[in-house]
Amino acid sequence: MPLHNGFLPHEEFKADTVLKIIRNTALNPKLLLPIILLARFTKKGEDLSILHLLALSRIKTLFYIGIARVPSTTLLDASERDIRFTFDVNTLAHYWIVREFLPLLIKADHGMVVTVASVAAWVTVPNMVDYSASKAASQSFHEGLAAELKTRYGAPRVRTVVVNQGYTRTPLFTGYHNDSPWLMPALGPQTVADAIVCQVLSGTSGQLLLPANETIMTKFAGRKVVEDVDKSYETKEPREADVGASAVLVPPQAKE
Repeated sequence: MPLHNGFLPHEEFKADTVLKIIRNTALNPKLLLPIILLARFTKKGEDLSILHLLALSRIKTLFYIGIARVPSTTLLDASERDIRFTFDVNTLAHYWIVREFLPLLIKADHGMVVTVASVAAWVTVPNMVDYSASKAASQSFHEGLAAELKTRYGAPRVRTVVVNQGYTRTPLFTGYHNDSPWLMPALGPQTVADAIVCQVLSGTSGQLLLPANETIMTKFAGRKVVEDVDKSYETKEPREADVGASAVLVPPQAKE
């Protein structure tokens, strides 16, 4: 069966259809930019813009919103350019910046690299597959970089910080519905920025979890399946006589 490419979806006319029309018209930078350019660089456009200042102002506002909006679509609806743009911003930007400055940091064995991931690095939801995948990749980037600084570059004093922030009130999350505003409150951009600056000024590596809901599990009293965990592991530890031929015994490391 060929891919459905009609104007109306299989479910016919719904709210999603209206939103799609808005994205492709009122919030489409490709349509708005020519209007702004005509108003700026042509005589007739200048005359009309003087007569309709409010209309031009609103067109500019829609244009800026359209530019700031990172598309949130399904795998089939997202264009190749949208997906590549998401990875360019969320993942590859980390690579290019670090490749540029890391040699100097390694030489001085001093500095700090901050990687902005997200809680989306751990949880993927519909319409955000590319976004979550790009954030998972940035999380892996941070972990790999931290390991290479110690084991490959001999620069353990180059600190690394990863930020796993939740829903933040930016144009990216316009229209996002938060089902648990009390447990997972919306973050202001300034809140995230302040936390990053404080971590940088501390001079230590770390992970920022925002919001910091340490209290969510403080009263958790779920039943343990194994009452005595230590004893259970002791009974499962293989004795030397029980080690089969396929096992590999690793001698203790000599003290340095």
